[in-house]
Amino acid sequence: MDLICYLHPGWRPLIRPAPALRDWMDRTPESFAYRCLPLNTANAHGWELLNPCAFDACWNGETDTGAVTIRAQADGSVASHATSLFGQGILTFHIPGIFRTPSGWNLWVGGSPNRPKDGIHPLTGIVETDWSPFTFTMNWRFTRPNHWIHFEAGEPICFFFPVQRALFDDVEPVMAPIDAEPDLLNRFQEWSRGRDSFVLQMADQPPPAPADRWQKHYYRGVDMSGKEQVADHRTRLRLKPFDVSAVPDLSESPVATVSSVGSAAPNQAAQQNTPQSQSRLDLRKREWLLDTLERLRTLSPQYQDIERRAALSSDEFLDRYYAANRPVILTGEMSAWPALAKWTPTYLKRAVGNVEAMSALHPDMGFPDKFLTRDGEHPNGTIWIGPAGSLTSLRYNLTNNLIAQVVGRSRLLVLPAAEVGKLYNHQHVFSEIADIEDPTLPLSRFPQLADANFTEVTLMPGEMLFMPVAWWHQVRSIDFSVTVTYTNFRWPNDAGRSFPVP
Repeated sequence: MDLICYLHPGWRPLIRPAPALRDWMDRTPESFAYRCLPLNTANAHGWELLNPCAFDACWNGETDTGAVTIRAQADGSVASHATSLFGQGILTFHIPGIFRTPSGWNLWVGGSPNRPKDGIHPLTGIVETDWSPFTFTMNWRFTRPNHWIHFEAGEPICFFFPVQRALFDDVEPVMAPIDAEPDLLNRFQEWSRGRDSFVLQMADQPPPAPADRWQKHYYRGVDMSGKEQVADHRTRLRLKPFDVSAVPDLSESPVATVSSVGSAAPNQAAQQNTPQSQSRLDLRKREWLLDTLERLRTLSPQYQDIERRAALSSDEFLDRYYAANRPVILTGEMSAWPALAKWTPTYLKRAVGNVEAMSALHPDMGFPDKFLTRDGEHPNGTIWIGPAGSLTSLRYNLTNNLIAQVVGRSRLLVLPAAEVGKLYNHQHVFSEIADIEDPTLPLSRFPQLADANFTEVTLMPGEMLFMPVAWWHQVRSIDFSVTVTYTNFRWPNDAGRSFPVP
């Protein structure tokens, strides 16, 4: 669906996809507040409109419009943005945009979730934006008189997201005994027993690692048995920024101007043209180029998901995916492999035991001649075997890889190569972030991660994933898992030879 913000000449709203970060959550011990997935999801469940200029405000407790005093910290331009319009201790922000949603859709408008502000509270409204030709206001009500409130430049003042107007007309709320759903009752009881046992264990023998001090079933979308419950479980929202390309006078993202408040004047910056600053400028230019190319790529819906393709020819694979540096999931290519049925843990233990040589398993495997060559040192690939929960940390490869999922399921988070500037690539091909889903991750250290655009993939037994060179990925085994990774493609695959090293 389209969400459009129409701009009158001179309007420059500062809008961004809402981040999941909160200062108070960062300050909790071990950032434990981020372990609450419903909290994280609510934080990022919409767009934020930011305050354009810093000011202070105070309410004297009376009901007239003059009861609120507003003091700008800079040039006094705050009057066009924030004012006392209604009285009753209400501070009003003018929203510089007319929003339009599809027919039957409203905007929920209020304050950013889980972002309290001492002495003042955001009011909430539902606006019919599918027809209204009017702007709306964002209102905050003071909760204490004679208490000065400060709004920073760039601070969120409004939070909004679309809601379907007629949705509640079809909702039939009922109550029912839980034993009417025996499966739900059994899974709840299993969770309750597991929860009690976990709490006792934490009290008796708390593990040293913070990530092991809480149960992650809801976070991962699985029940107590580890079974995935829904295919579209989300651990992170990825809202798109507003596209400003149709507005010629917005030469840069409006949100970017907020960061310039309080920065050095242009002539001061120009005087500091040192080799180090030039190097940083060159890096920023490259990151701008990558970000621009990635935004262009995502304009087409076909590039926003990783396709599953059956009976793909060599030529189409080369033209559409390999040469285009685009991932794809190949289905049906392994249907005749005996390994799909034979490779149980018992069989593997008997076939290879504890030795590292996996050649005994090669007769159980087929060979995708359409994509690979038998030339090379390891034509049969590299076999990886691991238990459920095994994690391959966030990284990219210096070669194109073909990942064949033989046994079990793997869950991958895949990010385009152009996202490198948001992934803290601190050493060789690895990220400083080992697990981007770790709720104890100190997100205040990695603020750019919130804008990274990744795709979730569940790779099923018998499927192959083409992972292009330089694409980032993190892999977690859902079940006992066996995969085979190939790099011996029929086409050039030697990008690693020119990889820069210190």
